[in-house]
Amino acid sequence: MAAKSLTNVTVLDPRPRSEQPDFLNACDVAVVTLVKGMFGVSVPSRIYNAIAAGKPLLGIADPGSELSRLIVENEIGWFVESGDREGLRGTIEKILAGPAKLELMAKRARSLAETNYTLERAILEYKQQILGISNV
Repeated sequence: MAAKSLTNVTVLDPRPRSEQPDFLNACDVAVVTLVKGMFGVSVPSRIYNAIAAGKPLLGIADPGSELSRLIVENEIGWFVESGDREGLRGTIEKILAGPAKLELMAKRARSLAETNYTLERAILEYKQQILGISNV
């Protein structure tokens, strides 16, 4: 990012999974992107690692995607439509200008991971699907 004179942004080459705690703990916001047209096709699994680390998300994807809904409905970050460069610029400026909001989003992200994305919760939901009942 030196060519763009961005001293507060670090873009890493792909890193081994063993280094994940290091780079997640080094960031303030986890950027999660999906190429345009992936609506309904994919949910990036890296979101779960980021929220487990208590990192708010900056999602860049199609409106109405699982990623955008997760962010907006749970208030755990910011969402920008793929290709919206001005929207992305404005959102980054908002993030930089609001450290208190960043901290609040981080707490919500961690709380969401602790309540909705645990192994116990996944097992319960699988049981409910397999058995076709709502209370197991």
